[in-house]
Amino acid sequence: MIGVLGPVTFEVSADKVRTWQDARRSAVARWVAHEVYGGKPRQEFIGPGLATIGLSVRLDIDRGVVPRDELRQLREQADKGAVLQFTVGGELVGDFILHDVSEEWRRFNRNGVLTFAVVGLSLEEYH
Repeated sequence: MIGVLGPVTFEVSADKVRTWQDARRSAVARWVAHEVYGGKPRQEFIGPGLATIGLSVRLDIDRGVVPRDELRQLREQADKGAVLQFTVGGELVGDFILHDVSEEWRRFNRNGVLTFAVVGLSLEEYH
């Protein structure tokens, strides 16, 4: 097991490959500018912002996952506003919401079954 995002387990085995690529994490600092008469504004640090994480997940029926089922599960988590624990390598990264789920349907078989998709996940820290 590589990691877990709520009900989704990222893993690599002889039967199944469900993992991400192109992971990105971003953290921001929150600042406010106070106007000063006759002078430049003064900056004040007001605290850390919420972290965001972006993942690109490959869903391939030839690698043991059913893309439509996986996409449905991710949509359901986003639609109900679930707060998901994200763990990588056994270490808790934090609690996150699925801010955006973007789907690329790349390949279908002759019966119209989605066989290969890439889903972009945008996670936002829940605090």
